[in-house]
Amino acid sequence: MSQKKQGHPQVLNVWEFYVKPESVPDFRRFNGIDGIWHNFFSKRSDDYIDSCLWPDPSREFVFTTADHWRSEAAFKAFIDQYQTEYAQLSKVHRELMSEDPVHKGHISLGIGTMPHDINAAIAAYSADVVKKRKP
Repeated sequence: MSQKKQGHPQVLNVWEFYVKPESVPDFRRFNGIDGIWHNFFSKRSDDYIDSCLWPDPSREFVFTTADHWRSEAAFKAFIDQYQTEYAQLSKVHRELMSEDPVHKGHISLGIGTMPHDINAAIAAYSADVVKKRKP
């Protein structure tokens, strides 16, 4: 790993999706392990690390994804470089939704974050989202 990559905190790019019931299998093919998005990112950038997908336990047909990048700058550079292909893939992906996806933002991770730290960050993020939703 280059010194430049080590000098930036890693980031999770988090999205929430409202999926049409009949589109759940296709949605999982897009976002699941070795899915379309994973392959799109991983075949074009060494700065992409991985993605995870999980269903919302309290809302049917709602899913959250987190794309793990070496830095926010790396993700932005990727989007700038592949904006046409990204937009085309996003358009097809959007057809699986019942509502517009919601970008929940970026979760900044520490430099050299380990997988168990990422799981903790996702768990904390999820708990915060659920807490904010409760009346």
